[in-house]
Amino acid sequence: MGVFCPVLQSILGIILFLRMPYVVGNVGFWWMLIIIFICKSGTLLTTLSMSAIATNGKLRSGGSYYMLSWSLGPATGGAVGILFYFATTLSGSMYIIGAVETLKVASGFTLGPEALHMRLFSVFTLIIIIVINWFGMSWVAKTGVVFLSIVVLSIFSILIGLMGTGKLDWGFFKSNWDS
Repeated sequence: MGVFCPVLQSILGIILFLRMPYVVGNVGFWWMLIIIFICKSGTLLTTLSMSAIATNGKLRSGGSYYMLSWSLGPATGGAVGILFYFATTLSGSMYIIGAVETLKVASGFTLGPEALHMRLFSVFTLIIIIVINWFGMSWVAKTGVVFLSIVVLSIFSILIGLMGTGKLDWGFFKSNWDS
């Protein structure tokens, strides 16, 4: 629960979730699978490397930061750890904006101008996340499983919807660029 779900949530993150229909529309289903395979193989290699580092020794508290400084040395690990902290912070804001954009498109509900609407719902989402974190890591893990299930079901519904419309391009080298 503490490693598998967060890594899978990161792999199936908001970029993949929001941009998969766009990529399918531009290059076709099979090229989309090839593009995602190439991109996610880097994620897989990174995950396997971190798993190898984690299983080769006893990790103490500190999580990723301790693992980075332990495997790369204090100077390099500290520098990479600071970049990792900023990347995690920025990805949190990107996930909030992506979730709000998805809910806005799905529900069609708006509150005034778009900029005000996005900011209000982003702040509301951030407050919900802070409350979940305030209750502890067990709540974060439980809600993570729920949100991961929603994302996986949504991705499968996109693929099922493509098959149901008859617009799924089954030709391997044929795409919208060929027409």
